[in-house]
This record gives sequence, structure tokens and C-alpha cells, in this order.
Amino acid sequence: MVMVECSKNLYEILNVSKKASQDEIKVAYKKLVRIYHPDINKSKDAEISFKLLNNAYDILSDSQKRKNYDELLKITNTNEIEKEAAKNQIITPKEKKEQILPDKNSIIKDVKITPDEAFLGTKRTVNILQTQTCPKCLGKRFINGTKCSFCLGEGEKRNLKKIEIQINKGIKNNEYIYVDKINSATLNEKKLFIKIVIEPPKKLHFSGDEVFVYVDVPLYDAILGVEKEINIDKIGLTKFVIPPLTKPNTKIKLDTDNEKINCYAFIDVIFPESISNEEKNLYDKIKLINTGKI
Repeated sequence: MVMVECSKNLYEILNVSKKASQDEIKVAYKKLVRIYHPDINKSKDAEISFKLLNNAYDILSDSQKRKNYDELLKITNTNEIEKEAAKNQIITPKEKKEQILPDKNSIIKDVKITPDEAFLGTKRTVNILQTQTCPKCLGKRFINGTKCSFCLGEGEKRNLKKIEIQINKGIKNNEYIYVDKINSATLNEKKLFIKIVIEPPKKLHFSGDEVFVYVDVPLYDAILGVEKEINIDKIGLTKFVIPPLTKPNTKIKLDTDNEKINCYAFIDVIFPESISNEEKNLYDKIKLINTGKI
């Protein structure tokens, strides 16, 4: 059996705080499952991440297991945490205080990444335009009344520098990464930062000759069954039936006019954020029926 080592605690795996409610944990788990489910993401890393997500949810969604796990976190040696954080390039609270942060004179460039890249880590190449005063005309642009042939009369020489930026796994949305100073007489060595922008998961996913469309289904429709009509980009309008008692993350094959593409609906069951007293009474009655008390 292959043992997978994970440097993050279970809350970090699900990208929630330690004070997260059960509903917040459930929502976070569902969002990440839509990215790493084996039916959607065929990569080996995604398969490992999917197993980690299931393990984290299994423990944190159970009140007793979560309580035991929280006690375990409290007695974890602080030095060991910092050692593991350094090994896995995770910024500890102490390091965050020492981190270089942008100020009003800094240059900030937005860099978009996917939730997948934020979870696993990635790299980006940033182009920095650096300039220096022309060493021949010393910035005067002219020599003896003629344009400087070295800088073509601009007074400075420009150099495009490419820097590869490591984006560590677990990075948060709107987090900053310091890149370098921009050397320019006009910019006075301003600091360049990239700002991480994590794009929301797409409702449509293409994988080879397969297309997955994510369909949000209210709880009652998942229980009772419903017919849906959706318009899929580049494929067109299609109807399909969601059968009664459909479970979350169910995959349903769709009939389309394009025989070269296998199209699937990936069902995401949406639970209500709140219920009325009337609805609660109905659920109580259903509970009594299922337990044989009515």
C-alpha cells in the first residue's frame, strides 16, 4: 500500500477555518470534489487529492471524530509544525510578519490561477521591463547634436527580464507574492508584486472527447426526480431526466446530436441554507415516517 504524506491539516485540505460550521465544511468539500473527482480529473495528483479530501471530510463532518482531531492538533509540537512548514514551503505566522508587502508606491500585477493550481501549487513566468541610463550619452539622448546611436535618442536602454515565480500550494485568493525591484530612472526602483486571483470553477469542463457540465439541482428535485433542459456551449440545447433519489456527484450521460462527443451532466445537489417552520415540520414528519413512528 502506498502511503501519501500530506503536510496540511484537515482544515487546510478543505480550505476552511478551524471554526468552520458543518455547513461550511460541506460546501467547501463539494466545491473541491467538483475539481478532483476521478470522473472529471484524470491526473494522478488529482486522484491523490480526491482521497485526501474524502478523508478530511469523513473526519470533520463527524462531531466526535472532529473533536478528537482538534485535541490532537492542540498537542502537536510547535517546532515540528514549523519544520514541516519550511520543508513544504508553507508560510508560518512568524514568516508572514517578515513577508514583504506592497505599499502605495508598489506595482501590482494580477495573475489568474485555477482552484486546481491553488490547491496543488504552480509556476508562472513574469516579464519585468528594466531600464538603465544610456552609458554612452548618459541620458542626454544627443551627442554633438546627433541622436545617440546606442539608445536611439531615448536616453536609456531597456532590458526584458523573465522571472519564474513559484506559487506554493494552498495559496489564498488576493494573496501577494513579491517578485523583484524594477530598475528604472522614471520608476525609482519600484517593487513589483503579483496578486493571486483564483478563478471560480467552470460549469463546463472539456476532457478529450468528453464534456462535463455541472448542473445545480435543489434537494427536493434530487429526491423526487425532475426533467432538466440545458444549453451547452458548442453542443446546443438538450433535455435529460434526473431520476428520483439521485445522489450528489452523480454522473448522467446525455443524448446529443454530436456522436463524436460523450457528454455528461455532473449533478451537484444544493442543500437549502435555511428552512421555514413549515418546511421543518414537513421534514420532522418525514423523519417519523422513515423511523416507523407514524
